[in-house]
Amino acid sequence: MSIKVAIAGDTARTVARTAVPSFYFFFDESNPATSNLTSAWAAGSAITVTSPNEFTLVRLMEKKGRREARVGSMNIGGSKTGVMDKDRILFDYEMVRPGVFKVTPKQMLQPGQYGFIYALAGGGTGGAMTARIFDFSIL
Repeated sequence: MSIKVAIAGDTARTVARTAVPSFYFFFDESNPATSNLTSAWAAGSAITVTSPNEFTLVRLMEKKGRREARVGSMNIGGSKTGVMDKDRILFDYEMVRPGVFKVTPKQMLQPGQYGFIYALAGGGTGGAMTARIFDFSIL
């Protein structure tokens, strides 16, 4: 059985018009005025997020009225949480300045729906995994 996270809607509001878009990740360290405040990504252990390396880029499966990503699996032998290696899209990142990183996929992205996932174990009912996603479309 697959464990999936779903995002409502057929398409993302953010659209990239290039097959190799660049993204900028800003963490609390980039703004000393907010470094002692709670991060927008924070929940439990997320308060220590300091690098794009803690995110996973995936292509979202398009379903009627939603988009999905597989974030785990379960069978009689046990369960795994997190994005499976075969579902990951590799990306590079470079520090622009402390707390700010430029993130670029290592491959051209085909038209479709994508997302950067930050997954948190134990955030839901009974220790289930919860995820935060930044979604975008490639035209």
